[in-house]
Amino acid sequence: MLRCIGDVSEWMASNRLMINPAKTEFMWCCSFQMSHHINYNISFYLGGVNITPVKKVKLLGVVIDSDLTMSSQVNQTVSSCFFQLRRLKSVRRVLPMEAAKTVMNAFVISKLDYCNGLLIGITQRQCDRLQSVLNAAARLLYGGTKRDHITPLLMDLHWLRTEQRILFKIILFVFKALHNCAPVYISEFITTVSSNPHMRSLRSADNKCVVVPRSRLVMGNRSFKVSATTEWNLIPSEIRHSSSVDVFKKKLKTYLFSQSYRYI
Repeated sequence: MLRCIGDVSEWMASNRLMINPAKTEFMWCCSFQMSHHINYNISFYLGGVNITPVKKVKLLGVVIDSDLTMSSQVNQTVSSCFFQLRRLKSVRRVLPMEAAKTVMNAFVISKLDYCNGLLIGITQRQCDRLQSVLNAAARLLYGGTKRDHITPLLMDLHWLRTEQRILFKIILFVFKALHNCAPVYISEFITTVSSNPHMRSLRSADNKCVVVPRSRLVMGNRSFKVSATTEWNLIPSEIRHSSSVDVFKKKLKTYLFSQSYRYI
């Protein structure tokens, strides 16, 4: 790691750039079970500044913790959304419904959906905490109370539940990757069954199924290349054969909406 940092520093120096040691952080990433093998007292010097390990880092607005449970990101999202809901509560009565929906989407729902593809595989308790934000937002829009049944309100708003919102994001990435609308670093993870020379000719090749990499670890199952391809193969073939992104998004949301409220 130190050699890598040295190479980066040399490259930046040759291009008249400089690393800011005061803003440099490093973090050990491992599961909770393996954390006792890590020596968190290890540090190194960069530009005369002592860099010590941290438990979490913030990258492009997303808080990543060392055990990759995404609990810090969930906590920050829930706290920020409820802060906005308390602010909107004071002006809700003077806003028409359509204006209130627009404000709610801009200040609350956008925060809830930001980078939510990273939350695939989080615990049910974390999903419930995020769902509580949606429930509170729906009650605020309709003037409901905690005793009111929330499902009719969510259905009327046509909002997907938390789990389905996450699935919508990662499945959409797969569709874009298959149609050359995604970055290369995402597209390289997606391989169709029909284009894989090591796969036998199966019915799944005609259904636009993709190859699911093998993984023996829970953390590996949460990775994009495993979770996204698995969920892609589970959606109906009709949706996978959509002609455009807009058509795909419409069909996918309709399917996931039925999954969200299938017991109603």
